[in-house]
Amino acid sequence: MRVVIAIFALVILASACGDEPASPPTAVPVATSTPQPSPTPQPTPTPQPTPVPTHTPSPTSTPDPTPTFAPAPVILPTVEVVFETPTPSAAFPQDLDRKLNAISLQAAAIRGLTNQGQFERRLVSSDELKQMLADNLAEDAEDLEIANRIYSLLGIIEPDASLSDILLDVYSDLVVGLFDTDENALFVLAEADEFTLSNELTVAHEVTHGLQQQHFNIRDIRDPYEDNSDRRRAITALIEGDASLVEIIYRLRVFNDDQRAQLMEESRSADMSAFRAAPAFIQRTVAFPYFEGANFAIYLFQQYGDFAGIDAAYEALPESTEQILHPELLGQDSPLEVEIPDLALTLGDGWSEVDRDVMGELFLAALLEGALPPDEAAAAAAGWGGDTYLLLEDPSGDEALISVSAWDSVEDAEEASSAVMEYFRGMAGADDWIEQESDPGEVVHRIAVDGASVEARLRGSVVWFVMASDQDAVDAIVDASRGRISVAITVPVEYITPTAATSTTATSTAP
Repeated sequence: MRVVIAIFALVILASACGDEPASPPTAVPVATSTPQPSPTPQPTPTPQPTPVPTHTPSPTSTPDPTPTFAPAPVILPTVEVVFETPTPSAAFPQDLDRKLNAISLQAAAIRGLTNQGQFERRLVSSDELKQMLADNLAEDAEDLEIANRIYSLLGIIEPDASLSDILLDVYSDLVVGLFDTDENALFVLAEADEFTLSNELTVAHEVTHGLQQQHFNIRDIRDPYEDNSDRRRAITALIEGDASLVEIIYRLRVFNDDQRAQLMEESRSADMSAFRAAPAFIQRTVAFPYFEGANFAIYLFQQYGDFAGIDAAYEALPESTEQILHPELLGQDSPLEVEIPDLALTLGDGWSEVDRDVMGELFLAALLEGALPPDEAAAAAAGWGGDTYLLLEDPSGDEALISVSAWDSVEDAEEASSAVMEYFRGMAGADDWIEQESDPGEVVHRIAVDGASVEARLRGSVVWFVMASDQDAVDAIVDASRGRISVAITVPVEYITPTAATSTTATSTAP
């Protein structure tokens, strides 16, 4: 069962950007309401220009490429949480139901998509919503356990911390609505006798998800990319950014000045203590689809003057978080496919491959914020070309990680390698990297981190890092992979008009 969650985006946006909303996009298409699955950020935060892009539409100028998030490093969870259908507690009263019909019509008119059906609408209490979240996180226990191991290994969370518990606390703070695409049902955290402006925006956001499901089948479009979390995050950002843009326009065009001021007061009074207490890495992960996703949607809206460019993006889906962070690269900079062989097979008995996936620019930028200011971390992660990582388990049951990334230029690779080394230097405390003898054209450094050994390798525009329980394990992984890693160069998908895109081709080269 697929559900999209709506988070209290307005509060998050207000705390991250903290200013006045920008003016709405100049053109808004007309359409009728439609149900849709997806989480809706609570009152969409009043976006505002920041040194990095903000996701507030501006009629003439294009938002900056990458909003800097105030909290510390945050990496999006490698696992996408799927929610089961919650058991609703109460139907909307008749007078409120009429109001919801009006909100749905407004949202559909803004989005420019016709409503092709009806959906069930239910109110839920905070306790009911939290139980739904807990039940559904339990459904993904295996994937979350793998993410927990990676996050712990990289120092994102403490070794004894539970990623599932952290996410439950964060989502319980932020989630204000759910849209179940399988059940075609909308659930809103609200009281029937106190339906707020924030609730109204939540409904507008979720209705947009209903429209997306009807027209673009958002329930299934991420399924082909199970082994590429970075692309799934990018597609999620398209979906949430689209709905967040509708929310922004709704707030600016439907609400008057007094209502917008009241909405900001509602956002300021929201309890976000669990969100703020979470590792910055996780904060950024949770916020990414709503912040950078909205900025991405605004960019496309401004390019075409309406939602046509966003509609086209569902046909030529964004290929990476890089294209969300830098929307001008959509269709211009396809990721390189970094191929790592089955190292567990080469390493022999007792070794096993636990996970194989793609980190992507967002993951790396958020990770690097653990050692660098956000703008420096973003600059170091920019120029990402593609990557693959493997989480391995050695014969003693300890984790080992190998990540190989390709960069747009040698300079980009050198900058990224230095930033990664700085991150691990921070984990190691006072220790520093020790340069090793290496083959011509390759630079190798080693460092000890919390009882583990880390090796960083730079060769041309390719960066490796290997982390294992001891240096013998690191050496074994390097030897098993040496000469067996390749990079596939993909010709970008063309994104010239909102209606057409060409297919990709690829050739292989060895790094």
